[in-house]
Amino acid sequence: MTAFLYLCIALQLLHLTVAIAPIVPTVSFESSSTVSIPEGTSADVCLTITGAAAGPITILLGATDQSAIAPDDYTAPSSVTYIPGGSNIVCISITAVQDNVDEPSENFTYTILAGMGDYAIGAPSNITITIPGAPPPPPPCPCKDRIATLACKHMENNGEYLPMPCRELLGNNP
Repeated sequence: MTAFLYLCIALQLLHLTVAIAPIVPTVSFESSSTVSIPEGTSADVCLTITGAAAGPITILLGATDQSAIAPDDYTAPSSVTYIPGGSNIVCISITAVQDNVDEPSENFTYTILAGMGDYAIGAPSNITITIPGAPPPPPPCPCKDRIATLACKHMENNGEYLPMPCRELLGNNP
């Protein structure tokens, strides 16, 4: 009878221990580790929430400047609120600012930050966002090709027959 009593007490303690431990959802980025956003546009970056949330959670996010610098090159929110009961995905809109400057590709890192115990951080927990640069201009053609191109364009505009060298030249330099 004493063993049974000790077993009952042990089971009661186990029940209390399990009931006290909170279960928190895990938050991670949904997609791959890189996203490209052309200047002047926005893109959604989505987070996946795995596990049940007791109520709404505010997920803290941080951006780390690399070659792209906020707010000159991009704008990104610092948090997003997840409300359980529907989809387990929440998306954030990130905007690449149109600065009208020809520059190489720029990037920054967006990271899920630790909250107040409302969630755990899963993997991947950061993502690199690239703002593609302007393509480099084509190299200038030599002077003799420029003169020949102008002559061929003149013939083409006047509706004249284009000899084979002109067809090849205009095909390479439209």
